[in-house]
Formats: sequence, C-alpha cells, structure tokens
Amino acid sequence: LEATGGFRTAGGTEGYTSYVRAATAGPQNAFDAVEGLMRAPFVQLAQDGPLPVDVPHRVLAWGVFHLPSQVTLAPFLDARSGFPYTAVDDGWVVAEAPGTHRMPWTASLDLSVTRVTRLPHGLPDARVGVKLYNIASTGTEREVQRDLARADFGTRYDPVPRDFSVVCEFLWGHRHGA
Repeated sequence: LEATGGFRTAGGTEGYTSYVRAATAGPQNAFDAVEGLMRAPFVQLAQDGPLPVDVPHRVLAWGVFHLPSQVTLAPFLDARSGFPYTAVDDGWVVAEAPGTHRMPWTASLDLSVTRVTRLPHGLPDARVGVKLYNIASTGTEREVQRDLARADFGTRYDPVPRDFSVVCEFLWGHRHGA
C-alpha cells in the first residue's frame, strides 16, 4: 500500500512525501541462503516467516527548492522500520521463531546543493555543487549480533557511513541569461 502527496509552486519548487506499508514473508530455509559455492548446505528446520528484507513501514520525503542566485537545494529523507532477524545458538541453529526480533527504526538525510555557473569562452553553463549522503542519521547499522549465548546479543554494528560527491553537470544548449 502506498500513498504519496506533494506540491509544486509556480517558481519550480516542489516537495513530496510518500508512505509505504508492505509485508514480505517466505521460507527461511531457501536455497539462496546457502553461503559460498563449495560449502556443504546448512539445512535447518523448514519454517516460514518474514524475509530479511521485510520493511513494514517506510516514509520518504524529498523536494527541490530553488533559492536566489540559481542555487538549488534538494533534500531526501528516508525513515523506515528495521529489518527482522532471528536469534541463533552457538552452533548457528535457529533458536526462536523466524523474525522474532527486529532492528530499530532508521532514518537518513541526504542533501544536494548545486548552483548554475557561467563558464568562460562560450562553453555551456554548468551546474556545480556537492551531494552529501547520510549527513543526519539514526540507527543505520546493517548487522546485528544474533547469537543468544553472547553477552552482546542484539548489539548493532556496521553503520552506513557519511559520504559526499562533487557535482559538475554541463547544461548543453543552455547559455547564461537565456
């Protein structure tokens, strides 16, 4: 189920928000869960439950805001419920019903800031700027300690790192002031 709403102004500014309600379930002992090409399959009791990519709730918000001096600001917010995981014992045998535990909600904010700039010698204008990824985040860890016997059971690690990229986009057919 998805619901999306948004707005646009005469000046080209636009913003949108989307909510998605979803569910995925299936066999927990599927062939694609076997690791490696030469390993003996680790077959466990056949059970159904939420798949590792199950995200019941997701909210996305994004927009494009035109500021003075041909500056464009484009934020993107992603907030969602966490992925499910199943506890195991020291021998990696499933110890509870599939999907009994779930990672916490996670949220991440990306931001693009660009400006249209005039280039010399009759070259086309260019959009230059920076894209910042995961500048504000919470709960972005991708892994969890699933072994019930460990003192650190449920500890999350491997967060999504902050990152950036530089933008330089030539606007062919666009001349400054045109």
